[in-house]
Amino acid sequence: MTISLQPAAERTRLDVAIDAMHQVLTLLLELMRQEAEVLAAPGTAHIEKILEEKQRLLETVNELEQTRQSACVESGLDPNPAQMLHQIIAAGAGTPSREKWDDALGLLESCQQQNLTNGAILQLRQRFTIGALGVLRGAETDGVYSETGSVDSYESRNSRFLSA
Repeated sequence: MTISLQPAAERTRLDVAIDAMHQVLTLLLELMRQEAEVLAAPGTAHIEKILEEKQRLLETVNELEQTRQSACVESGLDPNPAQMLHQIIAAGAGTPSREKWDDALGLLESCQQQNLTNGAILQLRQRFTIGALGVLRGAETDGVYSETGSVDSYESRNSRFLSA
């Protein structure tokens, strides 16, 4: 299949969208790393500001993706990310786009991985907070340390005391 790319202005629009996406994803990844540091630290200072900026960057990525897809369609390229790259390579055009796009996809993957890490940190904090609230309320906990340093469940502690 032969691809005839539209005028250079369309490729330029695609290049601009890919370059901008690359820059925004770089900022997003850095922000998500900062988010992880804040989440892992005691307290949650500055998290609201980070989350607001993260939301703004995600909206920008979404807008840039729409621009990229539109530029692809106007240029006769498939907007599917993998297909677009194959068509650019087959047409022998857009080498800067190819390199930037590969980098942008790598950044996107890193952002996804960082998001999973941040989610895991949040889950750990949530479990800790729920456990701490349970202790404060006097609720049964999953386990506490015995005199020997092992973890005893509530049931095993009670059965030990009842059998004595």
